[in-house]
Amino acid sequence: MHEASLARAMLSTVMDSLDERSLRGQDVVSITVRIGELAQIDPESLEFAFSFAAAETELEGCKLIFTTAVAELLCVSCQRLNTYDIEHLYRCVYCGGPCDLISGKEFDVISLELAGSTVT
Repeated sequence: MHEASLARAMLSTVMDSLDERSLRGQDVVSITVRIGELAQIDPESLEFAFSFAAAETELEGCKLIFTTAVAELLCVSCQRLNTYDIEHLYRCVYCGGPCDLISGKEFDVISLELAGSTVT
């Protein structure tokens, strides 16, 4: 389960961000995380792993909020944006040319909600 290592990395990222902004010790209410459609991350497993990683830290009990990043492709031939779908895989729906994946594998901490404010 790679969600356990992702949860530890997310915990570290959030704590570093709090340190950088001199916000350490403030009550973190929620963390908003963007997960790409093709990232192969199970939000439920990540939430479970995070609850263990955050135990006995100042992030214990904070809520995870998940948003999804749509998988998009850019056609190498016609330069049009395509939404990924299993039927076309990495081929352009307009011209049939090959496409490069430009989004859809993200795993990003987008924002933190502190008691009384939001940090992005």
